[in-house]
Amino acid sequence: MAVSGDDLRRVMAKFATGITVVLARDPENHDNIFGMTVNSFTSVSLNPPQVLVCVGRQRFMHGILTGGGPFSISILSEPQAAVSQYFAGQREPDLEQAVRYRELQGGLPGIEGALGWMECKLAAVYPGGDHDILLAEVTSVEVADPAAHGAAAEAAGRAEAADAGVADPAALARPLLFFNSRYGRMAPEEA
Repeated sequence: MAVSGDDLRRVMAKFATGITVVLARDPENHDNIFGMTVNSFTSVSLNPPQVLVCVGRQRFMHGILTGGGPFSISILSEPQAAVSQYFAGQREPDLEQAVRYRELQGGLPGIEGALGWMECKLAAVYPGGDHDILLAEVTSVEVADPAAHGAAAEAAGRAEAADAGVADPAALARPLLFFNSRYGRMAPEEA
């Protein structure tokens, strides 16, 4: 019996994933930032540091990412479902207001409020059905760590949570999850 794309999508919906946003600058106008939501993402190697991202060949970002320029990956936090929706192609104005950028170590844009960021350069492209598997070398990493910055970061976390409409500032330290074709949350850690 042949497995259809719908069959595979239905079973893969039972696999919980984190959500990332891949960003790149327009090669012709660096003020323009292009991005896409990705949950087909994983680490590949620690030495050398490598990750992979799967991108549909029909996607606009495919040409941008396979063009050889650097790109970044932001690991989204729990309150960033609107950011994920925006970069998944739902371009409503209220979603665009949820997107804030920050400059990463190497000058690439990252999503403000994410849990972590990577700057990458393309190492190889492998065919994978209707997608390509992009193997990337990680050139820099940053990890959000509010606890490392004490009371000031805690206050900033409360302000960011309020800006994001989040009642629980601890949600800023938890990942945005995708399960059963819906966004999900991790249960808060017990004290």
